[in-house]
Parts: sequence; structure tokens; C-alpha cells
Amino acid sequence: MIFRTFCLLCTVMCCSLCRGQSLEQQMTVSRPQCGDVLLNASELLPRLYAAGQFDSIRTATAIMNRFCNADAPEVTLIDALLDIQDPPRRQNWSDSGMHLLNVLIRYAATVGTTPGTRHKPFQYYYLPDDERKLFALVQQWATDLLRSRTMDNETAFVCRVLAGEIKNPESTIRRERATYPGWYALLHQSYETMRQGGGRILSLTAGDWIPTGNLGTLGAHTQLGFQIGGRGKSNELDLTLQFRPGNASHAYTVRRSDSLYTLNNFTGGYIGLDFAHYFYTGIHLEAGLMAGAGYDGFDISGNSSDHSQDYLKPWGIGSFNFNTGFRVNFFVNPRFFLGVVVRHHYISYHNPGGTSLDGNAFSIDLIAGSCRR
Repeated sequence: MIFRTFCLLCTVMCCSLCRGQSLEQQMTVSRPQCGDVLLNASELLPRLYAAGQFDSIRTATAIMNRFCNADAPEVTLIDALLDIQDPPRRQNWSDSGMHLLNVLIRYAATVGTTPGTRHKPFQYYYLPDDERKLFALVQQWATDLLRSRTMDNETAFVCRVLAGEIKNPESTIRRERATYPGWYALLHQSYETMRQGGGRILSLTAGDWIPTGNLGTLGAHTQLGFQIGGRGKSNELDLTLQFRPGNASHAYTVRRSDSLYTLNNFTGGYIGLDFAHYFYTGIHLEAGLMAGAGYDGFDISGNSSDHSQDYLKPWGIGSFNFNTGFRVNFFVNPRFFLGVVVRHHYISYHNPGGTSLDGNAFSIDLIAGSCRR
């Protein structure tokens, strides 16, 4: 009986509290976001560090982790420094090292220096105020650890990056792999993971276009262009635009309005879709076959804005272009590659009544591109 009475009283009290809170209060309750927590942390953590209250910093970092996801690099870096500060609690870098390595690479590219210097001023001085204060704390903390602690190479690497001593973590790891074997293994693993996924492609191309048969009248031309597209692990699809400047090597004739005209004007190009399938894909090297289809043509006017040449209309001579070839890419890192593509173009320019331009062409292009995930 006493227990039932106690439960009834608790129920009545809860109902009274709920009725006591207005609907407006319930609807306008404030919920902190990650940005709010980081803003408060940027004011609190430097004071805690100055006072040496590392247990409080760890508690504050746990709160930051609760409200911020892994995309907040400040939290990851402060967690790493806490583990270095307290060796008995230090984690094995291999446990979460790949995420930390990626954060260190982004950090070096964004901040890249210590406060007060002029190296990479845009990246540092134009960060939001809370991020700038937290990064300044990270840099000061790492500098203090390097001065006051004896640590192994793997741990010192983290502090050297955060203190601004190492400006390019990727190249340093590759160059000094014997000094940082653990980080090199993680970098290799990270490259493998990134190369397995897809990405957006943006490339610049430069090469030579060499016609054959009757098309050889036009002569070989340099071709410049770019590609935009996307890819997965083994397949890539690009929109390709190429431009071939210059004049024809030999004169040719065209028939317009029942008259023949001898010209050597040539401003050519190609626009089409190119597909590549890589039958071999490694971390740094890939090779495969490719095929493309699109429009190939050139302008006979030399200056189409000059209306005195309107008698040459239509100014364009073109053809459907189907091409096949072989492509090799070398990845300097997962985001940047150099390549070469060799292909045969099946084309047949239509020039009725004029010089026969039947024939195909070969091309070889060098490619410099980026792959962004």
C-alpha cells in the first residue's frame, strides 16, 4: 500500500512539472551544436593548458567528441596530444593512425606553420577565430612536448608536424621511410584504400595528332585539351575536348556554290566521350584499354567573324570519330597522376567536290590530372 501511494505521488509530481513547462519553452529549448562547443573550447582549453589541468582537458575533449564528428580535426589532434602528454595512456598509433595521418596531412596543408610567422598566411590567418585559437594551442603544445620530452620517432613525427617543423608529411614519410616505418605502412595502406574508391577527374592534355592517307594533306598538329569526368577502381568515363591550332601542311580545295577554292586554313578539334578500362591497377601504376566516340572537325574560314568570307559557308568540315587505344597512368599520390594515351582514330572527313580527305589518324597525348574523392 505504501509503495503504491509513493508511485502515485511520483506520477502526480511529474505531471505537474510537465504542465509547469509551457509549450513555448518546450519548443524553443536550445541544443548545442558542434560549432558552439568548439567556440567555447577555444576560450577554455588554452586556459586549462596554461594551468596544466590535463585531466580537465581530457574531460572537455570527451565532450567535444560527443558533439563533433570525425570531421573536426581539432578534436583528433588534441586527443593525440593528450595521449603523448600521458605516456601510460598513450594509444598505439596503428589503432587509429590512418585517420590521424589524414588529419595531419590536411592540417599541414591548411595551417602549415606556427602563429606569428608569414608562411602560408592565407590558410592560417583566415581560419575562423575558434579554429585559429585551437590550432594555436595545438602548435604551442606540440612545441612544448618536443622541448620537454624524449620520444620515439613515430611519436615525435606527430609533434613535428603539429609544431610546423614538417611542412609536407606525405613526402617526409616517403623520403624517410626507414625512420618512420609505422607511418609509412599507414600511408601505404591509406593509398591503397583511396585508390580502391572512385573520384572526380580533371585533366589537362597535350600531344600530337598525326593523320594518315589522304587526310595527311592536313599535316600533323599539336593538340591541347582537357578532360572532366569520374571513375571507379577500374573504369573511367571522361568528356574530352581537344584543340588543334595551325594551318594545313598542304593546300586543299573545297567546293562552294559550284566553285572551287584553294585553302590551307585549319583550326581543328575533337569533342567526345572517352571510356577507359584498367586491367591492371596498382597503388602507383595502372594500365588499360580505352575507346572514345565524338565529333572531329576543322574550320576552313581562318576567321569566321569576317563576313567577307561568307561565300565559304559552311565553314566546318567534320566527321564522326571513333577511336581506340592504350592508356597508362602513374599516380604520384592518390590525388595527382601523370599519364600517356596512344590511340587510333577512325575518321573520314566529308568534302564533296573538293580534295579527298579520307583517312584516319594516330595521336599520342600526355596527361596531367587530379582525382578528388
